[in-house]
Amino acid sequence: MCAIRKSLHILWGKRAIPVLVCVVQPRRYGKIKKDIADISEKMLIQTLRQLEEHAFITRKDYQTIPPKVEYSITSFWKEALKILPILIKVGKQL
Repeated sequence: MCAIRKSLHILWGKRAIPVLVCVVQPRRYGKIKKDIADISEKMLIQTLRQLEEHAFITRKDYQTIPPKVEYSITSFWKEALKILPILIKVGKQL
């Protein structure tokens, strides 16, 4: 599968866009969970891992006690999300 198709496949997932929008500014896990109330803990963890694996987001571990981890969208995808409304419009026309 080509990179663009794979990226679009991930983005069209039910939870990817809300998580990406949530982490435009760096956020901790608890804040993301609070902001996306209708997502289970399991689905949020899976979505965060998938987005991190495919370089949509970054995970920063501060190595402190208690543990502190922040998630944020990569600069590339922050810019790419600006064309999302266009992709949705094109997708509806197909």
